[in-house]
Amino acid sequence: MSKVFQSVLLGVCGSVLSCSVLAAPTNFSYSSIGIAFGKQTLDDPIVFFGERYEEMGIGGIGLSVQFADDVLFLETGSQAASNEGPNTSLTSSVAFIGLGAVQAVSDSVDVYGKLDLLSGTSEACLGAICAKDDDTGSAFGLGLKAWFDDARTIAGRLSYSSSKYSKDTKRSSSTSFGLSAYVSEKHELGFGFSNGESSRVTSFSYDYYFK
Repeated sequence: MSKVFQSVLLGVCGSVLSCSVLAAPTNFSYSSIGIAFGKQTLDDPIVFFGERYEEMGIGGIGLSVQFADDVLFLETGSQAASNEGPNTSLTSSVAFIGLGAVQAVSDSVDVYGKLDLLSGTSEACLGAICAKDDDTGSAFGLGLKAWFDDARTIAGRLSYSSSKYSKDTKRSSSTSFGLSAYVSEKHELGFGFSNGESSRVTSFSYDYYFK
């Protein structure tokens, strides 16, 4: 599976599924719907029929629902990366669904772990002629989220993620961090940065919390 798949998933997923105010056992809510968009910078540019790709535009949407006394959360969503030149285009997308567990370790910090199932598609086109590849895989993530102020309007997160598709010979991993500002208890604006093995992702996000 293309490294673009893995970088998009690992880089944007943390931005789409973020946090808000909630009572114990967690400091944040994990029941939200969100969108994210940004840019992926490739460490090694892709050259396809003479056209050079150094960056990809990215976007994603995600839904997360907290349950079981707020200890577990279910997440699902999709993300994509694309770019096009005068004669060619590259596109990759991934849909995911997974389960996570979260617990507060202090009055301002949560820790969590999650496991996702992945279904990805990549497509490369020269004019109207396209080649397509599909694959499936899994990913796991570990992370923490913390409030930075007593008013609970500024928060940060740090996470590690790892994924593997069935056609790959080894896993791909990424480390991400993010900052969030809360317009209100239900509305969050976020910035995220992810450093993967083959690319870097910068993203902006918006989340609405319904619980």
